Amino acid sequence: MRCKKARCNPAVELLARYHQIMVRFEEILMTQADKKHAELKSDGGAALLKKIARVGLFLGPTLFAVLLLIGPPEGMSSVGLATLALLVWMVVWWISEAVPIAMTALLPIALLPLLGAATAVRPMAKAQALQDVPFDDIPNGIGRTLIARRLTESMQQVPHIHLRMDCNMDAVLHLRARWGGAPSARPSINACVLHAAASALKAVPGVNASYTDSAIRRYRQINIGMAVAVEDGLLTPVITDAGRKSVAQITLELADLMGQARSASLAPGAQRGATFTVSSLGSFGVREFTAVINPPQAAILAVGTAELRAVVLQGQLAVATMMTVVLAADHRAIDGALAARWLAAFKSAIENPAGEPA
Repeated sequence: MRCKKARCNPAVELLARYHQIMVRFEEILMTQADKKHAELKSDGGAALLKKIARVGLFLGPTLFAVLLLIGPPEGMSSVGLATLALLVWMVVWWISEAVPIAMTALLPIALLPLLGAATAVRPMAKAQALQDVPFDDIPNGIGRTLIARRLTESMQQVPHIHLRMDCNMDAVLHLRARWGGAPSARPSINACVLHAAASALKAVPGVNASYTDSAIRRYRQINIGMAVAVEDGLLTPVITDAGRKSVAQITLELADLMGQARSASLAPGAQRGATFTVSSLGSFGVREFTAVINPPQAAILAVGTAELRAVVLQGQLAVATMMTVVLAADHRAIDGALAARWLAAFKSAIENPAGEPA
């Protein structure tokens, strides 16, 4: 049974193929039934057992058809109904003794194609149900497609762990206020964050790494990417060798790269080679969030907004400018204790910024 391309329904074609397999499977079962019950003198008894076996053979697919057409009953998941169908199917066969008990171990294999249809068709039905709602399709650009693919792979393949920490930003704001020269040359909070991240990576080099099947690869150069929102998604310009640059140097380079990114003039090479990434939503007022690691990097730092909060300083209630950061780390390469040491080093660096105010 085949369907024309214009009318092709994957679920229907899958069920048709499954039916062909079950027909062949039934022939094998009936042969086994004949052998197992050859000692029965009554032909009627053997025929009855065959009928029972056929009932068991098609009871499971019937329940699965209910699952596909109307979905599971309220309170029962699709997996639950599939399991129930499997159990009923096996019990009927076992009672009929139409096949050896060992044969029932093969039943899950026979169920896999239809179980796949059960899990695939339900989301499809929900998607089709929204066709009646007015909508506009916005084509995915190259950037969006690449982001979707890489982040999906990351969430599926990279075991993320997340650690949060609050940082006092008063010293950074004081540094910016004392900075001389043009306002454009004044270091931004993002530049200070990048400089502190580079300092922490020098202090805890185990985070400046990648996981491979044969080894943990630690990089001798610190290249930090800064995620920048653009119309078609995100760009990540890279500050190369950030561990050797001052806050002033990072400020000028970051401003230039972000300007290129937002004007769509960023060179492709400017986004390559990052060993660590920083993503900030502080300008949107977001207090904290978690970011997705961009492989082969082993970590990414999500930076929230710097805001006034009530804190306890030296045993006294006070008001300070606080910023929450969340480190996402690849648990294959970075253990929790190592990630915690890096966060502590970052907190120390950002709360005691090194600068060159005029």
